[in-house]
Amino acid sequence: MNPIRRSLVVLFALLLVSPFASAARDLNVELIDAARQGRLAMVRSLLSEGADVNAANANGKTPLMSAAYFGNERVVQLFLSAGADVNAKDKNESTALIAAAFGGNLSVVQALLAEGADVNAKSKTGVSAMQNAEIRGFPRIAQVLSDAGAEGGGKKKGKKKKKKKKKKK
Repeated sequence: MNPIRRSLVVLFALLLVSPFASAARDLNVELIDAARQGRLAMVRSLLSEGADVNAANANGKTPLMSAAYFGNERVVQLFLSAGADVNAKDKNESTALIAAAFGGNLSVVQALLAEGADVNAKSKTGVSAMQNAEIRGFPRIAQVLSDAGAEGGGKKKGKKKKKKKKKKK
């Protein structure tokens, strides 16, 4: 092989393995996206190809958190059976349970609780699943969380006691 041809072959080989030549497939990114979309078959396929059930994106969100927020119960169940960390926290210290309560996903909340989700976990801003359920208007979820031992959420709505005026004599 002449030197010019050899140089061209080497250059071509370098271009093939260069990150600029082709985008490498990131199974974990695909898994988080499939979880968000509720694509159960795709999630199964990606897990069988080696995607990490506990992988996190740049914000620390896991596939379980994504599926929980969007209410994809079958995907949540699959992740839980595949060993997903039910109490993983993202960079804001939010959990899948907090996300499910925010999204109003009762069946997902129940599934996460059944697997031992921390019912009193709070984000960095101090928001819990109970508070999300109450603020967003999901009383059934708030009740399920309360039954599971969640500490009180927001302010209680109640009647204020009126002060009695003293009569002047």
